Amino acid sequence: MADAFHSARLTYRAIEENEEDTVFVHSLRLDSAARANSETLVFKPVNKASSAKYAARWRDENLISVLICLQVTSAKEGVEVSIPATKPIGMITLHPVEPGHEQHRNADIGIKVAADYQRKGYGGEAIKWILSWAFKFGGLHRVGIACLSHNTGARRLYESLGFEYEGTKRESFWYDGAWQDEVYLSMLEHEWRKIVQEEKI
Repeated sequence: MADAFHSARLTYRAIEENEEDTVFVHSLRLDSAARANSETLVFKPVNKASSAKYAARWRDENLISVLICLQVTSAKEGVEVSIPATKPIGMITLHPVEPGHEQHRNADIGIKVAADYQRKGYGGEAIKWILSWAFKFGGLHRVGIACLSHNTGARRLYESLGFEYEGTKRESFWYDGAWQDEVYLSMLEHEWRKIVQEEKI
């Protein structure tokens, strides 16, 4: 339990209702390319007030929502600091099923990683962590994840982590002047347990 909110390189903490976290969430949303891949709202400029509302929804309306943070080390001594990390690099969440459908024990992952920290393995590490939380603490049976069809790198990552392809919702999103398919993948609890067991061998 001591490491429930840590993985190899990362710490996961709650999104606080403060200026620092609002500014960070806003910085993620100012990255147009990343926002187009992760939000389905009408694509228009965002202001800090809308990002504060967005952060509040992530914080209050999901099964779990956390900031992905790098573990802090002392620059002078090179000794790891024992206090919670203060360097957020992304956000990850489990969107719950609609109210009244909780008995199905399903949720979907949403993730954003700041551009400077992409392609370093942090996204995959955070997804593995939230899968562990989902099946060990969230009581879930199935966890889904989706990407737009042009985002082939995301699909490769998800499949490399053990997600199974479920299907495609054809031409369901308008993106950069063209229709995009939405690709759905998922992992079941027994599939996750098998992967964890194989990784320990």
